[in-house]
Amino acid sequence: MIEAPSLEKVKRHIQESGNPICCILFAPSFDDIGVKQIIPRLAYFDNRTSEKIHFYCVGYMGYGHISSFPDMKELGVSKYKGGTEIPWSFSQMKFAEFVDEMEASTSWRYSGGTELIVLDSKADFSNAIIFKIDDMVKDKAIINANQLLEALIQQSRKEEKTIENFSLKGIGVQSSQALVDSIIELLPKGLKSLSAIWTKGKHYTLDNIAKNK
Repeated sequence: MIEAPSLEKVKRHIQESGNPICCILFAPSFDDIGVKQIIPRLAYFDNRTSEKIHFYCVGYMGYGHISSFPDMKELGVSKYKGGTEIPWSFSQMKFAEFVDEMEASTSWRYSGGTELIVLDSKADFSNAIIFKIDDMVKDKAIINANQLLEALIQQSRKEEKTIENFSLKGIGVQSSQALVDSIIELLPKGLKSLSAIWTKGKHYTLDNIAKNK
């Protein structure tokens, strides 16, 4: 999990970090999914992810200081491999600023809930998969947000060819749908039978949200 106080910082990190699957996660601490499912597992997700996939958590910061983020809410210290300890915090102000940046830079509009935007390594927003996690949980398409994130992690660890198809070669709608289908296959066994209720347009969309599309 990577802090995401601003869209520009996320773009810089994506450009510098090679060729991963890029996931921008909107799961604010004032939302039930954020506070109950995401925050308690920040260290877990950090240890589970690798150079193949990055989750950028909007509004979340490591080592944030009150002088820079006066409204920040301390979330506690997470322990990592090698003894590293990171004090995490969340800023509603930075979350709102990030949403404003995204809406100004793309045609995406925030739903007000928990969303996950999956991009290729160029992060140009022309090929995006947008998961409406609130609706997915409400309709029991998934039990909780962690099942979707875990399936994405499992997908990122599959053979290199699969990841390349979802990166520099241009994913397009067909390969985006193929990625969604492969994520469904990686869900817990009992949820695969529910895959028919993953409704395109409601639970997820495959979209070009680039501003100048």
